[in-house]
Amino acid sequence: MSARACLKRIYREIGLRDRYFYSHPLHCLRHVGAHRLLKKTKYNYGIVAKLGGWKDEKTLKDCYGEIPDEVILSVVKSLEGVSA
Repeated sequence: MSARACLKRIYREIGLRDRYFYSHPLHCLRHVGAHRLLKKTKYNYGIVAKLGGWKDEKTLKDCYGEIPDEVILSVVKSLEGVSA
């Protein structure tokens, strides 16, 4: 079984319905992986770009977006009361 066919089967078994998963099964896996790595590295675009083989951080940001507002808000809240 090809990787594409295997991923499509997995997507069906876990209940994904979005057509994009079936027309681009390998790219979807890369996309999900990128988002997971970004979250796990606290949005360290440099590390994720190197791990995932993107040309540079800008390319990664252009494809997957900037740091979500809720992450920025969380960081700001964690800094409250911290002296310089």
